[in-house]
Amino acid sequence: MSSLRIFIHFFKNRIRAQVSVTGLRKCLIGLLVVCVVYTFVYYSSGSVSTTLVPVHWGRYHDGVQRNTETNFYGNKLLTHTTPYQTNLSNEGDTKAPKTEAINIVIDSPEISRKSSSQSAPRPVTLSHYTQPMATLSMPIGDTVRAHEDSELSREAAKPGETLPRVLLLYGTTSTTEDARAVQILLEGQRIQVTHFNYYWKKRSPSLTTERNGKRVGSFAVVIVVDSILHYGLWSQSKQEPVLDYCREYQVPLLFIPSAGKESKNSSVHQEIKISSNIWARSVRPGSILFLELNSSQSWFYYVKAGLKITKFPSDYLWTVFQITAKSSPVDHMMPAFNHTQGHVTSAPNEPSHDPTRNKDELRLGFEAVLELAYHDSNSDGVKTTPVLMQDRGLRDGVRKVFIGGPAQFWLTKLLILDVMRNVSNQRLFRFGRQRWVQVDVDDIFIAPDGTKMTTEDVWVLLESQQRFRSNLPGMTFNLGFSGHFFSRGTAADVEGNKALIKSAESFRWFGHIFTHVQPHLLTSELLEQNMRDNVNFAKEHSIPAFTTHYSVSPHHSGVYPVYQPLYDAWRRVWNVSMTTTEEYPHLRPDHMRRGFIHSGVMVLPRQTCHLFTHTYRFSDIPGGREGLLALAEGGEVFDTLLNNPVSVFMTHVMNYAHDRLALVLFDALLDFVREFTQLDLATDQPLTLGRKYFELFPEEKSPLWTSPCKDKRHLEIWPAGEDHNCSRLPSLLILGPQKSGTTALHTFLGLHPALRPSLKSREHFEEVQFFSDDSLYQKGPQWYMDQFPFPQSSPSPQLLFEKSATYLTHPLAPLRAHSLLPAASLVVILQDPVTRAYSWYQHARAHDDPTALRYSFSDVIRASAPGPAPSNRKLVSLSVHCLEPGIYRQHLDRWLVYYRPEQLLLLDGGELVSHPAAVMESVVEFLGAPHVDYKSMLTYSEKKGFYCASSEGEGKPLCLGPGKGRDYEPMRNEDQEYLEAYYRTHNEELMELLERIGRPAPSWLSQQLKRN
Repeated sequence: MSSLRIFIHFFKNRIRAQVSVTGLRKCLIGLLVVCVVYTFVYYSSGSVSTTLVPVHWGRYHDGVQRNTETNFYGNKLLTHTTPYQTNLSNEGDTKAPKTEAINIVIDSPEISRKSSSQSAPRPVTLSHYTQPMATLSMPIGDTVRAHEDSELSREAAKPGETLPRVLLLYGTTSTTEDARAVQILLEGQRIQVTHFNYYWKKRSPSLTTERNGKRVGSFAVVIVVDSILHYGLWSQSKQEPVLDYCREYQVPLLFIPSAGKESKNSSVHQEIKISSNIWARSVRPGSILFLELNSSQSWFYYVKAGLKITKFPSDYLWTVFQITAKSSPVDHMMPAFNHTQGHVTSAPNEPSHDPTRNKDELRLGFEAVLELAYHDSNSDGVKTTPVLMQDRGLRDGVRKVFIGGPAQFWLTKLLILDVMRNVSNQRLFRFGRQRWVQVDVDDIFIAPDGTKMTTEDVWVLLESQQRFRSNLPGMTFNLGFSGHFFSRGTAADVEGNKALIKSAESFRWFGHIFTHVQPHLLTSELLEQNMRDNVNFAKEHSIPAFTTHYSVSPHHSGVYPVYQPLYDAWRRVWNVSMTTTEEYPHLRPDHMRRGFIHSGVMVLPRQTCHLFTHTYRFSDIPGGREGLLALAEGGEVFDTLLNNPVSVFMTHVMNYAHDRLALVLFDALLDFVREFTQLDLATDQPLTLGRKYFELFPEEKSPLWTSPCKDKRHLEIWPAGEDHNCSRLPSLLILGPQKSGTTALHTFLGLHPALRPSLKSREHFEEVQFFSDDSLYQKGPQWYMDQFPFPQSSPSPQLLFEKSATYLTHPLAPLRAHSLLPAASLVVILQDPVTRAYSWYQHARAHDDPTALRYSFSDVIRASAPGPAPSNRKLVSLSVHCLEPGIYRQHLDRWLVYYRPEQLLLLDGGELVSHPAAVMESVVEFLGAPHVDYKSMLTYSEKKGFYCASSEGEGKPLCLGPGKGRDYEPMRNEDQEYLEAYYRTHNEELMELLERIGRPAPSWLSQQLKRN
């Protein structure tokens, strides 16, 4: 199929759509738009001579030259979104074999690191499943490495082994809202998502990665989101690597073809072919009658099977599907799947529509899971058609599922999750159907006069609590109190307060602060006294607040960012073991809130339900009563419940007075969950919920500190004063490694008048080790700031820096450092790894390490070699600590996941020894600090054999202590040769990285590679 033919077909579709709506003028505008798009796609394909092919999911390699033009849009962690859809096509139906699984061999293009040219096909073995989808499972990797290979390469891959991640593909920006909804859904389920714009990017996504010496698939599921009108914009050269990957690793494809928003100018699109024998079209929401879920299906995990849904959003079109064998004007021939021979063969040039095929053969391998009934404008009758389709992949070896509902609709979200549970390994999901719920009513005695709960409101609250227990067994409201405000306000307010105390045993209670002052504004003594006053109030009024071990700080002050006196007072006064906050790591986005444990207190994420201190009546809610119900019936509050296995909802006393908005909201939410979902709701004591949370997410126990200086809300609840000063955070980190000259660099930088090092400590001397020592990291950012001097008044700005040689190799240090210091500059010294290893061994002996004293250097460096492990674990550990810091590439890769190459300065360790002044000038230039004459600051020491700082006035060397520059026997030649061989491959990988980021190679590296 020629590019011109595709263009003409696409233009015809555009004309039909435009003429039916706005006439000739918009048709001409549409023509101009199509011409621009076509020109861009044509010339962005990398080669003008390359034939553009329409998107046909499920095609095999047919020898046509292809270019790969896709690339990641986001960075290392969670991502952005914007969606896409495609034209899927498979020709040549054949009957399925009787066996449940067969082995087939396909021709898969080899994608080389060095060339984009097509190499000879190679056989790839994969399992082709024909059993029901619900029984499928795929092995996946244990965890996701921080850094993945940036190239698309699958050498030595084991078919079927994938990591528990999802690749979200999208193209045009017209359906950004849909893709964003899918991304939030998956992130809310704690599924790692990588998004990728296939249309704008020119490099391929990294579909594989290396794990334990072999290549594995990077994704267990691929999801495609786009408009059904833009299926032809993804050239085959861009989608083929993804299809080959899905075949080889047996990864399913989920398609969410968006039909867009309903508007007065929108029209129902004509049928568009999106896969072999599957056509799609859009349906107006006003014409939909009902959607029926087949109760016999085993697909549904969250959705309650057998439902008949009649309420749909009015502002989104739906996509429905049809199985038919009619031809498409943009079809081109596909290889046939030979079931008898078990491989793919070239297809003859037969017509895409074969009238001899019967209906059963046409539908073989396809399954309609969910059907939609609507008024068909073409036939003036009611039509029932699939809105959820499965293609088992009998024709091309790629399993596909098509979901036609708008991604913002609650049912579509549940279907996406249900489909993923069916087609992928369950290990993608961190939690099942059970949802633990706690509802807090903050400030039960605090509200403007006349807005508190009356006696009648209290009785309604008790009645509602009892009614809610039919859907949420044991449901009990948690009431937070500040005793100072009891019995204040109007007479009705006072009576309402007394009614609450009279019914105190019917609720759970937790304390705030007696005067409701933000804790970070109080000294330790005043804070503790304020809490004790609340304790005395609770005892005086027989409030059962001493068994929950739960408290919430006013306005979340002091919880995060941490104000240590708050945690200390909580433990001493209330024996608090659990609290909640909206602020960790940030208020927004709310689906990314997480928990942590600090000073023995479990901190869980707190959720809003869109009821605030200023919302009293339905008129305060956008959309009134219907708007409030929409939040619960599939809206944002339902999403919160769906995405959080433990939900602690925050409400306020005024939400239970007047129109009693909170009771209406939770009544609707609980009824909706029971009627439409299979979620299992439960509740318990706060401490039990806290333990459940960290059983599910044990990795969150250790907090990941962020800088309060980067968050306006955090600054508002951060203690004022000199101690809490953003200028006490360093701008430079010297990462290491050990025994590479980091102490000398630290000393030389300290000579600069504009650079100030961290304060020395008794334990680690000049090193802080905050990011590499778990016990120190737990102390939090304030402790870290305390390790630096207070800023001094100076005409020129001063930069703080620290050196911790353990940072480079610590697996968590890059993430921790970037979270707190995202703009920091980094310095790494690249010392010859052979000499560095020998120096480190001598360092261990000098510090009386018993294992180093017992074993020779030769024994140590060979102890971690492949083969039977030595029985002495300490020897193996010593060997790893000796050798691994010199594998620079793997450590730099880990840091470059979080920091840009421009933030990283690599120094030649040999040059630092022989020409330190020149090296220091390059560091000063890198930091943007004022120039100083380092030649006059450094003096060569004949005794030490290297440069030292000069004494003022005399110019004599002031060298480091006897532990630096030790004399020891030269390394044996056999050990030298062994280590050079050991590091050879690692050094080649280092050189590859340096070339990629545009950095010169250290002299020792160039010499070694030249010798090799």
